[in-house]
Amino acid sequence: MPNISPIQAFSLGADAAYLAKRPLPVAPDGHYDWQTGADANLSPEGHSGITNLINRVESVKAKGALHPDPRVVGAFLDTVINPDSVDDRKGAFSAGLSILSRLPPDSELATNMSNSAISLLYNTIPHPPAAFLGPVHSYRQADGGGNNLQYPDCGRAGTPYARSVQGKWCTPRSSLPDAGLVFDTILKARDHQAHPGGNSSLTFAFASLVTHSLFRTDFSNVNVNNTSSYLDLSPLYGINQATQDQVRDKAAGRGLLYPDTFSEERLLLLPPAPSALLVIFNRNHNYVADTILKINERKRWSDPPPTDEARRAQQDEEIFQTARLIK
Repeated sequence: MPNISPIQAFSLGADAAYLAKRPLPVAPDGHYDWQTGADANLSPEGHSGITNLINRVESVKAKGALHPDPRVVGAFLDTVINPDSVDDRKGAFSAGLSILSRLPPDSELATNMSNSAISLLYNTIPHPPAAFLGPVHSYRQADGGGNNLQYPDCGRAGTPYARSVQGKWCTPRSSLPDAGLVFDTILKARDHQAHPGGNSSLTFAFASLVTHSLFRTDFSNVNVNNTSSYLDLSPLYGINQATQDQVRDKAAGRGLLYPDTFSEERLLLLPPAPSALLVIFNRNHNYVADTILKINERKRWSDPPPTDEARRAQQDEEIFQTARLIK
């Protein structure tokens, strides 16, 4: 017979007496209602009250005794006296979490402390609006503005670059290598060799689209980025409303781009692969726009488009922006 302590023997005896007097389950599966819960093994109904008390004491004992710190006591008093101006440096919140971790999870005190901690965190963190209503806020703006509701100009084209790390050095333009030498050394085609990792050369074409989407330095002010800081396919759609209008076929009223066109003229100086990708994206946009017009889920649009200019312009804008979001 295994060795058991007197407390364990007393607990087993209390459980035996408790279980002997317990009525049988009436459910068809032979289980009590509490046994079907996710934490059935932790349910107090499975043991006598004496055993539950012993288990709680043992659990608290295993977590170590509490040693009151006069500074923490003072921090709690300060929190009670000044509930609207809690000083985090006094450590009341972290001490409260430490005490909470030592309490039985199903106790009323633990529940109240958990609710208070969650309420404090929720009320401390700002809760900005999730969205604004109206056509202006329904779609992403051409220049990237309004993407952040609290800071509408964050990432907008024509705003300064943002730095999140400390600058350490800056190479003057006179020290940069010749652009032709860089191209001939890195990009000039030579004997074909398969990439050991199986990467396609289109990887670099996509990389070109990414860099041209995120960076367009204003040469009159090198601190300003003339495109948005979002990966929004601006090489296809344009960096602002004026450049976007140049590639849109608004007269058709179908949300289309002019066939096989794109906005980014700098790509014409690169190998043709990035431009070919933009032509594919152009055709895909027009395919998506044509498809959602045919589906016309909410029956808001008409095909052929309305003859009224205002209604035609509204339909073109809605279809175009919806197709752009899908892209």
